[in-house]
Amino acid sequence: MKKLILLLSLVLSSTVFAGSVEWSDMEMEGQYFLKQDVVFENGISFKAGEPFYMVDLVAGEIPVMYFEMYYAGCTDYAATADLILVNIPQPDRKDVVVGAQLYEDCNLGIYIEPKDYYSQSLFHN
Repeated sequence: MKKLILLLSLVLSSTVFAGSVEWSDMEMEGQYFLKQDVVFENGISFKAGEPFYMVDLVAGEIPVMYFEMYYAGCTDYAATADLILVNIPQPDRKDVVVGAQLYEDCNLGIYIEPKDYYSQSLFHN
């Protein structure tokens, strides 16, 4: 019975991470889909599976990296939402926490620590 439970948990975790994209593998203008819901405190939310395009990556002198993602299903270009923290489950280590903020023109800003650059992102392809 223990072997069956262990096998089942391995299968389930591998399907959750199948198709996942690491931050380091994301390409400019690439289309990606959310792996999990992102819900802001003001009620704005994006559901798993919604499409985004990567439009910018800023890695400068500040201790965070900034990924700018454009929401392809945008209908309200004036919508904004304050910064929230999002936990991203990882297959082989503890969860990664990133910051997410919605800017005008449907741009989702994602802030990650450089140490998490090679971790699983919020997106799959």
